[in-house]
Amino acid sequence: MTFKSLRTTLTAGALTLALGSSALMVPSAAAEEKQGSLPAQCKTLVTGGTFNWGVKRSFRQYIQGNIARGSWSLEGNVKESDPGNRAGKDFQFKFEVDPKTSTIEVNDEGKVTKADIRTKPSKITFEGHKGSLYTNFLNPYVIAEGDGIQGGAGYLAYYVPGKGMTEYTPKDRIEKNRVTGSDVFSKGQGTWTVGTGTIKLDASNMMYVPKPGTDSWKGILEGIDALFMGMYNADYKPELDDINVELTTKKECSPPQTPADDPDSNMKPGGKDTQGAGNHNQGSSNSEMASGHWKKIAEVWNYLLGAAGILGMFAILAHALKVSGVFEGVSKQINDFLHKGKFR
Repeated sequence: MTFKSLRTTLTAGALTLALGSSALMVPSAAAEEKQGSLPAQCKTLVTGGTFNWGVKRSFRQYIQGNIARGSWSLEGNVKESDPGNRAGKDFQFKFEVDPKTSTIEVNDEGKVTKADIRTKPSKITFEGHKGSLYTNFLNPYVIAEGDGIQGGAGYLAYYVPGKGMTEYTPKDRIEKNRVTGSDVFSKGQGTWTVGTGTIKLDASNMMYVPKPGTDSWKGILEGIDALFMGMYNADYKPELDDINVELTTKKECSPPQTPADDPDSNMKPGGKDTQGAGNHNQGSSNSEMASGHWKKIAEVWNYLLGAAGILGMFAILAHALKVSGVFEGVSKQINDFLHKGKFR
């Protein structure tokens, strides 16, 4: 065997080994992927808390002042922090957080990225001007995206287009003039403090944001602006009180899960879906079935490629040995042995 033929043989052998390893790894990788597990998914749940907001100090002062000569009353899940100092700077209405309707998202770094904090049913009824001013503040809430905060509430008021605030009378409180709903009316900046089982929000620089269609000078009020009778805007006392929220929370993690081998495992004989009913579930089941079939086809294809690679490996090796003259050398040595031993 010449040096050139030896080199050819060694090169072919190395190439064959590489191809063979790749061919064997294809089905192995597919099997490992199938056996892999999904990481545990964790989320933070709100279990309770308090929502503290004085709403707007200047409005509270106005209601109790010598002009409006009014007051307010409470119903439902709300209390006052200091009933003897209703016009004070630190006065707050204390609402109860509703864990059933509140959500919060905390990332892996322990930072709040999104929140929607709702309160249990409550109502504050503000009255003044001998009944001309009458409005109801319901179930306040905050919506957060990072440190951006929006404050909102439900509302129930009465609105007659073109009328000024002091022109209303109790006779205007009829179904035709009734306006109700829920919307945000303020924005500011928030600071979140995440602890073990607790999360706090301190929202400051809260400013009133009227609806674009409101024009109090013309007696036009849009949506939630009926809550304050259109009095406040960017040019007139937009400042609102800070919002302080204290939440109790818990972390809930699902255990690591292994992808299901059979996407049809949730289907009973006869095609009945055991996990739910309706068009949505049916569409989901069909999608999962299609995905499962494609996975099976991919696995079969991987094994076919592996088998073809192994066959190709031996074909390359045989060709290399033939080209290098190894077969001829071996044949000659066998013939010499047979002649010397007089087997022929």
